[in-house]
Amino acid sequence: MTTTLIIGCGYLGHHVAQRLHRQAGHEVFASTRRPERAAALSALGIPSTSIDLDDVSPPAIPLPNTPYRLLYLVAPPPNGEFDTRLSRVLSLLAKKPPAHIVYVGTSGVYGDCGGRWVDETAIPQPNNARARRRLHAEQQLHQWCMRHHCSRTLLRVSGIYGPDRLPIERIRQTRPVVAPLEAPWSNRIHIEDLSAICIAALNRIGHDELFNVSDGNPSSSSEFILAVADAQGLPRPPTTTLGAALSTASPAERVYLTESRRLDNRLLIEKLGIELRYPTFSSTNTR
Repeated sequence: MTTTLIIGCGYLGHHVAQRLHRQAGHEVFASTRRPERAAALSALGIPSTSIDLDDVSPPAIPLPNTPYRLLYLVAPPPNGEFDTRLSRVLSLLAKKPPAHIVYVGTSGVYGDCGGRWVDETAIPQPNNARARRRLHAEQQLHQWCMRHHCSRTLLRVSGIYGPDRLPIERIRQTRPVVAPLEAPWSNRIHIEDLSAICIAALNRIGHDELFNVSDGNPSSSSEFILAVADAQGLPRPPTTTLGAALSTASPAERVYLTESRRLDNRLLIEKLGIELRYPTFSSTNTR
């Protein structure tokens, strides 16, 4: 029996949990912040609990009785420079560490790369607090795993899309997009491919690895939005200049408008043996 604990079982975790649950010889346990999501997972036969990791003294996480693997999917808190949520989880796991941890982070730790191709040898240069929290999470996980003799895989993930994760409402609101020729490079991965990648990474017990996660076909977020509009039969939103978009952008939107990079995913494909179902977003049925 292979046992997997998923902490932070939201959109991605739900997909991974269902895949593993359907496989013979696999046992899955999950935790999530939302009680209703825990109830939904439990109804599927996946034992789940609700835990608030912003509680300074969170309750103990129910751990499997057998050796287990951990898929960690919790985003850092919205403020500060450090990932206190991960710190609390690691302290709860110290008495019974997993054999292997897969941490799903973000390619945002690379910062703005001026549109250059970026592989795993690039030095992270996060230029906003969110990305710095993510890098702090990677660093503290590395140190904890060293102390507890636990292997780990870091996944630096690009923008996730798929069913229920498409910019349809944005398109219906006719919010302008930056003209494609001015829009920065961005990267994507389909939820089905990302789920398969997470499971492949969970099987890498004994390996300490880092992978960029994307479909390897970067474009711009503007091109993606326009393609979704076409696939949905919706009018394309109007375009605007980058300068005009920046003048009204929220802090989070400014990050996406001022960072440009193209993720190299060759290491992911070669070492994990992944065959992507959706190597480009144009190959996806978004209806």
